[in-house]
Amino acid sequence: MVFSTILIMALSILTLNYNGIRDQSKRKGLVQWLRSLPVSVDVVCLQETHCVSSVECSSWFLSSGFSGVLSPGSSHSCGNIILFRSSLSLVNSWCDDDGRFLQCEFSYLGKSFCVCCIYCPNRTPARDQFLDDLHPKIDPSVPTVLAGDFKTVFDRSLDRRGSDPSDSSRESSSSLPDLFESCCVVDMWRYLHPTAAGFTWTRWDGSRASRIDLFGVPYVWVSSVSSCDLLPCPFSDHCAVLLSVSVPDAVPPGPGLWKLNTSILKEDEYIKIIPDFWSEWRTRTHRFPSLAKWWEAGKSRIMGLTIRYCCSRSDAQSRNRDLLARLVSHLKEKVDAGSASCLEPYHSALAESAALDLRRAKGAQVRSRDRWIEEGEVSSAYFFRLEKKRSTD
Repeated sequence: MVFSTILIMALSILTLNYNGIRDQSKRKGLVQWLRSLPVSVDVVCLQETHCVSSVECSSWFLSSGFSGVLSPGSSHSCGNIILFRSSLSLVNSWCDDDGRFLQCEFSYLGKSFCVCCIYCPNRTPARDQFLDDLHPKIDPSVPTVLAGDFKTVFDRSLDRRGSDPSDSSRESSSSLPDLFESCCVVDMWRYLHPTAAGFTWTRWDGSRASRIDLFGVPYVWVSSVSSCDLLPCPFSDHCAVLLSVSVPDAVPPGPGLWKLNTSILKEDEYIKIIPDFWSEWRTRTHRFPSLAKWWEAGKSRIMGLTIRYCCSRSDAQSRNRDLLARLVSHLKEKVDAGSASCLEPYHSALAESAALDLRRAKGAQVRSRDRWIEEGEVSSAYFFRLEKKRSTD
């Protein structure tokens, strides 16, 4: 038996809107607060620092134990800083001209990942445009963490308090989910706390609160996240968000090359999705440096749309299978009690149940990628076990 060794890197990343850091005592307070945390933070993403130059940034954190990278703002607004420990090597960095976007590529033991520090505009349409323009700047093939103050929420009923949950006119209802989808990341705090109330900004009088400071965590890291917590900070009107994750030195083998389930090409609901998406996507060519980049991004988005459609379809089929199983059991009781009128519906329900199970078995056979099985052999239990084993390896 062959065992593969995977080295694990424990990583802590913190994001915080610090609301101005030009005051020396406030900077010292930040460093002391970071040192007081229960974990040693490896990467710190700071928004709204009001830092204007790299020289200034370096002098601010010279004795903090961190190195820093800056997307400069003005002395009274914007300015993103990413601080990082010496255990990480900075490979490259990119920023915008407005102090709102900063991306750093780091290397650890020869493996790369990116961290993006984001500070969105307060209002739409500027916020929508800003979020839409981020897509071509981020390569989802490299694990990338999105962190920052997004000024908008995914779900007003869960992520805002004190405002009308039905009024989404000021939200980026499409742009924020589109960004997370295109970057292949998950809103990590909400993923770990599906129904909990938690807010990162609260108005001084407590009348309003919002969870606008977010972590977008790469799909391939989600299973390795140990925690994502909201931490009150005494030097800001925002809470920090602290992410702890064990990053594999090597990404575990995935399911292999994605293959389209061609049976959905005959389904009207899916057929409608693609033209609707493509008609809108054709208007975005100007947001990419080349047609080739736009084309590749479009294909990735179609893949994402298809996967979500198939997941929704699979969930619906599972619910139907459960209902059908209950119907079969009910009809069986009637038949056993001597109800001849239920015999035909019973056999019909059994046949439909068998058809569903055969389709599931065929899907499991394809996903298991086991090529030695004889064509047409329906070893359902074998394939389901193999598929489950590979998903946990």
